[in-house]
Amino acid sequence: MAATLVMACGTVLTKRWGRSAPLLVFTSWQLIAGGLILLPFVFAIEGAPPTLTATNLLGFAWLGIVGTGIAYALWFRGIGKLKASTVALLGLLSPVSAMLLDFLLLKQSLTRVQIGGAALVLGSILISQLSGETESSHDVISERTWKQSK
Repeated sequence: MAATLVMACGTVLTKRWGRSAPLLVFTSWQLIAGGLILLPFVFAIEGAPPTLTATNLLGFAWLGIVGTGIAYALWFRGIGKLKASTVALLGLLSPVSAMLLDFLLLKQSLTRVQIGGAALVLGSILISQLSGETESSHDVISERTWKQSK
């Protein structure tokens, strides 16, 4: 719940305040701030990190550049172009995507509850998007009617 709350606040505030820096700078500062907030918890729970090998460093570079840097840059670019209500629903797709990848790549079986949950998420997104289109169409028709009455 805390992660969802932070995600929602970040999405709304990003839409409200916009970004005054280039996309990669903005993304970098977001990730640095998040990392600094998590750092004391990491040391308290995990202790000092072990000695890193070349393989570890390559793995960190891959995760940092591709799995985080590029992914977050694309995310922030995307939320800048979408409505906040649409972006909020995208967070619901994360567990559905994980479930599908688990099923497809790791050949895990799906329970009825998982399938029902995925259907509920996808159905809610579909309904939300369809109701958004209806409202937009209604607004356009109302605006035309208002202009014609002038």
